[in-house]
Amino acid sequence: MALSAQRRRTRRLALLARLAATPFRSGARPSRESALDLDKAVAALPPRAREVFVLHDVYGYDHTELAQLLGIAIGTSKAHLHRARCALREVLEP
Repeated sequence: MALSAQRRRTRRLALLARLAATPFRSGARPSRESALDLDKAVAALPPRAREVFVLHDVYGYDHTELAQLLGIAIGTSKAHLHRARCALREVLEP
């Protein structure tokens, strides 16, 4: 049991490291300038808010999966997502 938990933790940390190192890209073809602005805005988010935003809005995880994956409460996941979206909206809106 302890070995399984350690393996899950290792996989989770590896995933989070890849997310932190990978710039955000949407499926749409935004202009180069807007894509760079979005990359900068996402990179400027606090680490946990960025993780929740990318995992939820880009990869499609739900809050239950995020809570389990990140070891946080579902409400905390929702709060991080809300903060991330508000921060992005503030930065990206003209």
